[in-house]
Amino acid sequence: MVELGEVSVMEVRWTDSAQEHGIPRAQILYAISHAIGVCEIEGLPNEVTQVFVGYSNEVDQFLLEVIVAHRPGRYLRIFHANHLTDKFRNIIERTS
Repeated sequence: MVELGEVSVMEVRWTDSAQEHGIPRAQILYAISHAIGVCEIEGLPNEVTQVFVGYSNEVDQFLLEVIVAHRPGRYLRIFHANHLTDKFRNIIERTS
């Protein structure tokens, strides 16, 4: 079982698009597990799709947006990671 913040899954899956913006996998996982904002968005049936906003790591501390789809207890599919854009900045503004 993999614990990423409040998400528990058996397997982490990566799509090619998750690496499209050059964000290292370790930073993506750090942002998910140390998220400062999370929002559920519309996705595929039988999956929960969420946007996580979190820092890249303890040193650099730039904000990332990471979009995942998961089936609780089964898998987490990471398909988008980028530096935080205006599209998802409101996620942290709502929680602060």
